[in-house]
Amino acid sequence: MAKPLARESLHTDPSQVWAGLDTDHQRRALQLLAQMALNFLTGHAVPPLKEEPLCSNSAATPSYGLTTSPVRR
Repeated sequence: MAKPLARESLHTDPSQVWAGLDTDHQRRALQLLAQMALNFLTGHAVPPLKEEPLCSNSAATPSYGLTTSPVRR
């Protein structure tokens, strides 16, 4: 369980907060940050451009729409 921290100061150094967390809460915090980073990267990914032949008048022009991945909880 996390150790209670004193509320004497409005600013608390992040290293003090981290030190106050037990191992399980530190692991959860890292998992949350990793998931947020993955969601950020996959949500902003740009599909690679596909080279089209020079004379492709018979084929319809493909359209590319942005998609987002579902949020995992």
